[in-house]
Amino acid sequence: MTEQSKGRLVVVGGDAAGMSAASQAKRRYPDMEVVVLEKDQYISYAACGMPYMVSGVVRDADDLFALRIEDAINKRKLDVRLGHEVLSIDPADKKVRFRIAETGLTDDISYDACVIATGAEPIVPPVPGSDLEGVLVLRSYGSGLAVRKYVDQHAPQAGVVVGAGLVGLEMAEALTLRGVKTTVLEMAPGPILGLVPELSRVIEEELASHGVTLLFQTALERVEGVDGRVREVHGGSETFPAGLVLLSVGVKPASALARAAGVDLGVRGAIHVDERAATSVPGLFSAGDCAEQVHGITGKPVFIPQALSANRQGRVAGANAAALIVGKEMTETNPPAYGTIVTKVFDKAVALAGLTLLEAQRAGFDADVVVIKSRSKAHYYPDATPLHVALVFEKGTGRVLGGQLVGSPDAVKRIDVVVTAMSAGLDLEQLSRLDLAYAPPFAPVWDPLLVAANVGKKKI
Repeated sequence: MTEQSKGRLVVVGGDAAGMSAASQAKRRYPDMEVVVLEKDQYISYAACGMPYMVSGVVRDADDLFALRIEDAINKRKLDVRLGHEVLSIDPADKKVRFRIAETGLTDDISYDACVIATGAEPIVPPVPGSDLEGVLVLRSYGSGLAVRKYVDQHAPQAGVVVGAGLVGLEMAEALTLRGVKTTVLEMAPGPILGLVPELSRVIEEELASHGVTLLFQTALERVEGVDGRVREVHGGSETFPAGLVLLSVGVKPASALARAAGVDLGVRGAIHVDERAATSVPGLFSAGDCAEQVHGITGKPVFIPQALSANRQGRVAGANAAALIVGKEMTETNPPAYGTIVTKVFDKAVALAGLTLLEAQRAGFDADVVVIKSRSKAHYYPDATPLHVALVFEKGTGRVLGGQLVGSPDAVKRIDVVVTAMSAGLDLEQLSRLDLAYAPPFAPVWDPLLVAANVGKKKI
């Protein structure tokens, strides 16, 4: 196919990765036909902002849209079709079969290349009562609206959040701010898997100080209701009143469509892609929360569903799929992933990146961890607060393998320095020699990261 040929790119899924792929392809090749098939009625929304929409911090739910449908169509010139659920992909005939929600009719569309960006889907524990009214999940824009609407309409006095990961803790805060007495059930021994105990205790104390009840090593057993609506939760040996239950035990890649098309799957059932976002089937690409990434420390495939990674992968997939269509070389590559996360828990925040100590040891590293407590600013500055830092490193070399911070929301953004250090392959000695900014309103003379690096050097 020549560069002048129009060609058609079909993108399955219209959220972060899908719209990034479509936009990138259209930007590079304006004459190309780019069709986006999205089964829901929304595109390109900020899923990470939904807990704050539920809490009321974000008052207008429409503010969560990164790209509005009219702008995608009129400004970016994309053929976006809402309510179009893709049923199958036929790589042999290069066709996608879909169902139109409004009419129930099915149809086919041909493609020259296709990007699968079907995202992830929430894991729903197979327990009795999980289908009761008031048992909710938070994943899509529609599900976020449903949670807020349920709280608005029913004003539950008590609620249970199942899972103490990032979204679980954010929703515990959101519900508490809405006046819901909240209990969190978690099967692990602490919040946020892999967080060192010293930092976990700070988060636990913060939640408890705001009235949130935390129960660890406690499994959800069943949910019971009255007249079809949830009323109580059974976990461990206890019963908890609940006018609302929020299931937040994790997500899994929505890869069934790809599997049925003959695409190879990898870690945790995510779609296996190469560095150019190409799948094992010629002409099919994948990006976002349904696809694998390569970890920057181990170099091995991982499943880490995150917003920035989805957008980046989408750009790579869209650029390379379009290049394939016009007969150009596919030059874009996916950057490595470090699993960088940050979240706010009331007045505290937690940030993690890279490997936890256990992950590092399982990956074959002779690893250790250093944990220190410092201050976010000069000790005499009025609003200086405690900042806890953990650095995971390789013994012998001192190479930085991971980092964790708990403290005030502005202070934990130091995790970006840790990620930069890992990306550059720095060791503790090199990290300790960085010329980090100092002024009393921002940091102590010896930044907490420098302190942690210096203490860690003694353990190498």
